[in-house]
Amino acid sequence: MYLDEHCGATVRPPVGERWHLPGDARILIRVGDARAWAQVGALPPALLPTLALVGPTSKPLRIMADSAQDVVVVPLGPAEWAQVLPLSAAAVANRISPFDPLRAGALARDLYAAIRPAMPAAEIARHARAVLIRRCDAAAAPGDPLVPRLQAAIDRDEAANAGRIAETLGLSREALGRTALRHFGFSTKSLLMRRRFLRALDRFREAGLTTAAQEGGYRSVPHLLRDAHLFLGMTPRRYVEQAIAG
Repeated sequence: MYLDEHCGATVRPPVGERWHLPGDARILIRVGDARAWAQVGALPPALLPTLALVGPTSKPLRIMADSAQDVVVVPLGPAEWAQVLPLSAAAVANRISPFDPLRAGALARDLYAAIRPAMPAAEIARHARAVLIRRCDAAAAPGDPLVPRLQAAIDRDEAANAGRIAETLGLSREALGRTALRHFGFSTKSLLMRRRFLRALDRFREAGLTTAAQEGGYRSVPHLLRDAHLFLGMTPRRYVEQAIAG
């Protein structure tokens, strides 16, 4: 059931859906007068305003609309977050909220100014990306220099742990944790777990569950399935089937 957020009336559900894996923040832009919803994990679907911010996620993002062209998704990585948003990523992790200038500052204001009601989805995507690049270039400060280094450490070393990354970056574990929460939305340990699982999920699609667990650094298939429940809320096979069906 889908409820109109303004009057509580039941409305016709959308006919199509798209699934996005857990990951970085995203800006969702609703195209024209289309009605669309988004949902993080098992939380109730949210009726999307023209601009919405989806914080970093540890659960799948599901977008429901009548057409794949009804919602434009603009990725917002930690380095960009550090430059253009005054919010703590942890405060909006796994949440969908209106992307308004009072909370998001100049980036939201510029996006509203750049979007026209009759603009097609592809043009909205180009304009939105250009606005984001301009805002990053115009930022008064280059952002936290630790952010790209932390991102590289998470992506590079499959056997990394929070203590080793803190030592490599010359930080205390407390300082590393603050940087991770502020710009990535989650603890360093959670980010490493998410990265390991997503690598294993990619391998699962090619080689099956046993190979994915072995090559992904899991002690056993049940340990991989435990993380699947944590990050997907379902088995890898069911997620892939739903994503394809959508």
